[in-house]
Amino acid sequence: PDGRWLVTFEGGNALAAYRGDATALGETPETVLKPKAWRKLMENGGIEALALLDFGRLLAIAEAGAGETRPAWIIDGKQLRERNYPITQKFLPVDAVSMPNGDVLVLERRFNGILPPFFSARLARIPAASIDADDKDLQVVARRPLTEVLPGENWEGIEVIEEENDSSVWFVSDDNFQWPQHTLLAKLSLADVVKLMSAR
Repeated sequence: PDGRWLVTFEGGNALAAYRGDATALGETPETVLKPKAWRKLMENGGIEALALLDFGRLLAIAEAGAGETRPAWIIDGKQLRERNYPITQKFLPVDAVSMPNGDVLVLERRFNGILPPFFSARLARIPAASIDADDKDLQVVARRPLTEVLPGENWEGIEVIEEENDSSVWFVSDDNFQWPQHTLLAKLSLADVVKLMSAR
């Protein structure tokens, strides 16, 4: 909201803040956060998902880990509170975004192998109350596949754009510089996404 760009780096496991327009991303960051807790993260499995919460707090989730959870943190300034993000069916967190009601949507992706479709994607919803709960494990109350809504691509980015009459959820895919894959933008209405994520 203050115009800064917040960027996570898997190589080096850091969070950097840049002030200014997009050209500032090629310059030295204004601040860099490299918590001790992130040193143990894999080089290409660090903080993949980052969501801006209320009061300027952040939710950061690592992609790699062991077992059925991935390490996550609530970042408040330089204070970090460690949490766990539960995973299922080999879907891994790749991005996250806050919804207007304070819930968090987590974009999850799974690599299926060398034959198409190479990737599957789905959305998970963390209720706002779970962010501030004392439990170490974050609560996921809904997971919905995106295979019927979006093409089978390597979807890695999500953003909510609030507008007066037609708020939207945007997705971006990464082609990994591979010819069978595509870099795409997709737009869904926020109302449709809320309906998709509602408990059944």
